[in-house]
Amino acid sequence: MVGASRFDNVFTMNTCGGGRFELRVYEKKLLSHHDFINLIKSCAPDKNQSKPVRPVNQPDFNTTMRTTPPFRQARMRAAGFSLLELLVVISLIAVLMTIGSFGIKNFSKASGVSSGIPIAQGVFAEARALAIEKGTNTRVMMHADNRTDSLNRERNLRYMVVQYQDDADEWVTASKGVKLPEGVFYSVSLSNRSTAPNTDQSSGNLPGGQIQNCRAYEFNSQGIIIKPEPDSDTEYGNNPPRFVIRAGSLAPGQTEPTAASGAGERNAGGFVIWRNGRTSVFRHPDQIFF
Repeated sequence: MVGASRFDNVFTMNTCGGGRFELRVYEKKLLSHHDFINLIKSCAPDKNQSKPVRPVNQPDFNTTMRTTPPFRQARMRAAGFSLLELLVVISLIAVLMTIGSFGIKNFSKASGVSSGIPIAQGVFAEARALAIEKGTNTRVMMHADNRTDSLNRERNLRYMVVQYQDDADEWVTASKGVKLPEGVFYSVSLSNRSTAPNTDQSSGNLPGGQIQNCRAYEFNSQGIIIKPEPDSDTEYGNNPPRFVIRAGSLAPGQTEPTAASGAGERNAGGFVIWRNGRTSVFRHPDQIFF
């Protein structure tokens, strides 16, 4: 005997031959394991007797015994999806991917503006510090040349460089320059918006070996910004120069970037340059589009 188990009043016994016996008790429950063993012995046929002999101390049981075939594993029905279900799922995935692509695109442009602002602030801080260090005038040159050759197309409204004035009053490039992130451009119209002083159109010999048109921000030897000049009187007051960038696209020959439609029209950022040469970032688009 391999093992026996009881469920309610039914005892199941697995034998070494692979068969199984079920013993059902109808009138009385087995009192102990010892009674169960005696009952099994009483059901086994005796070699010398044609019928089993009930032991004297055996309780009065009315029992039945039957043999069941070995266990057979039921076949599991293979699970699957219908063609309609698959088409519905594929359609939902396509819709979600389309919506997500627009969100990722807008997020990428927004992050480009956010990362472009500290890049530009670093260039202005470099120009101010260089002016104080060398005791001479310095300027930030923002490339603004809309000629369609490859160099100008690559740099237009994205490339910035710092220059200082030497003893011969010549402008010398102090660094190799930096670019704004891809898809982010300097906006002349937003930088000169409302009462803000207009940036000067200047030309300079930038890295690359040719004279290029630029928008200039100039500092004196004390690190004070002197260009663009205030529109009235000699003080900037509450109308300091502005530096504004925006996300969008720039076709060859354009002088102003084209903003993205919808919410992207207000995807811009920047800062003001106070008289002492320090900068303050715009905290809300309304400060730019007033």
